Amino acid sequence: MTSSPAVTDRRRGGADAHVVVGGASGIGAAVVESERSAGVTVVVLDVAGDHDVKCDVTDPASVDGAVGET
Repeated sequence: MTSSPAVTDRRRGGADAHVVVGGASGIGAAVVESERSAGVTVVVLDVAGDHDVKCDVTDPASVDGAVGET
């Protein structure tokens, strides 16, 4: 699978940021590590662990609050 030029540019540290929901552990944490090592700005939303913004995706008010913080 090949990436589009837009995706490739962002992975090289463009102005955009990636948001990873559930990025404090498991596969999400691996994605965060990979993206950050590629120079991408990453914001981690999670309810536990090492997150940038606490967010419970099962609670609409929590999601609204997280969007307001980012």
